Amino acid sequence: MGDDNDSLVPPLSYLLECSETSLRNFLVVNLNKSANIRKKIRGLLEERAECEGLAFIAEWLIEYGPQLLALSGAESLEKEKEQEQNREEKREVIELENSLTERNERIQRQLTLADWRSMTRKWRKRAG
Repeated sequence: MGDDNDSLVPPLSYLLECSETSLRNFLVVNLNKSANIRKKIRGLLEERAECEGLAFIAEWLIEYGPQLLALSGAESLEKEKEQEQNREEKREVIELENSLTERNERIQRQLTLADWRSMTRKWRKRAG
């Protein structure tokens, strides 16, 4: 895990003779090395978990993939039928709307004609 010099531990007698500043530096260096090793381990563990997950997915697809494809084909047929039914319902709604629009226009024309007749009668009465 590094150079031979990195893994050497100084003798206890040397550490006891070091100044507080030197000991603090020694502490920081080793805590830093520890943190770096922890990061590497965490990265390796995450990579391992990802590889195991992908392997599990591959294994699952080998076992259940054909069934999944068969189901997705059946589901797509169901979706197609549902979409066709929705299109048919939309056509019916549009036809009904058109019918109501035509009826409304007919009623408006009749009202207009009735209003015209009424007005004509009034004018005739006044003129007559």
